[in-house]
Amino acid sequence: MTSEQDSFEKQIHDYISYLDTLFGRAYKSNPLELLFAILRVGYLVDQDWDPFEESQRAFKELNWLMEKADKELSDIASSRIALLMYCQVVEMTVPHILLANSLNIIAGKPYVMDPFFDLSHQRKKGFLNRIPASATVKMHRIKKLAKEVQELKLIETIESFFDDRVRNAFSHSDYIFTKDYFRWTEGGPASQMSMSDLEDKIRICFAFYGALLECGSRWRRSFGKFPRYHKLPNYEVLELLKDEEELVTGFKIHFSNGSYASYSRGPDGSKPMNVRPNQDGSINFFVGDLDKFEKVWKIDGKPVTNWDKVNNN
Repeated sequence: MTSEQDSFEKQIHDYISYLDTLFGRAYKSNPLELLFAILRVGYLVDQDWDPFEESQRAFKELNWLMEKADKELSDIASSRIALLMYCQVVEMTVPHILLANSLNIIAGKPYVMDPFFDLSHQRKKGFLNRIPASATVKMHRIKKLAKEVQELKLIETIESFFDDRVRNAFSHSDYIFTKDYFRWTEGGPASQMSMSDLEDKIRICFAFYGALLECGSRWRRSFGKFPRYHKLPNYEVLELLKDEEELVTGFKIHFSNGSYASYSRGPDGSKPMNVRPNQDGSINFFVGDLDKFEKVWKIDGKPVTNWDKVNNN
């Protein structure tokens, strides 16, 4: 491994350490809401409809292409592909939502399915069609939330890699590479940035997002190590759903009237049952007949008398 690779790996490790601490703050504030955020609780989605999965596959393939271009074409060819990857990564919706929700949970707010919905705006035609907020607007919101909970390192990190001038230049095909500079002209006088500065932004971006995705997976594994059943307020029981590798894949909340609500996410899509969003996008449940509620913790309608026993089965 080269010294440059060593430096990149160390950078990823440092970001993982930082993001672990950030998620730890969210967990301490409200473990259940963080679970919702890690699972990306939302609407019913069938198999092969998750754009986040596609983005991860595309990222791996583009990385392979970048390395191939570097070996077989030129440094500039590799830089073009790296720029394409950078612009795709900073536009990814899921990391934006995960960061915004984690910061909101730290601040004592609930998980919401779309923490940027208020920043979108309706199209001139079409009642249901809305234009989502741009990456720049969402990053501004994330930095504002980070400032509110004193996560200043997150603000510093975002500002070190996110550059709307670069993103716009690429999106409008308004750029050119030279040996030493990245140049663009749209939106004002001609401007340029040294290739070394651009490469720094791209490297930091890849390290940060790689760490963020790894932390999301780590926290799913962490939840998977917890006991299966947990007492919740109002005589509810949380059941953690796990796969064969003990990775948490969803949850089931048992109510004392014998009904339940559940959510799972896996290769076959995401499946909510009796889960509904509140008007603000936070999560609520259809709980069934309120008159049948009892002050007893039950699993599948049966009272729990020995928690150690049910968790060891």
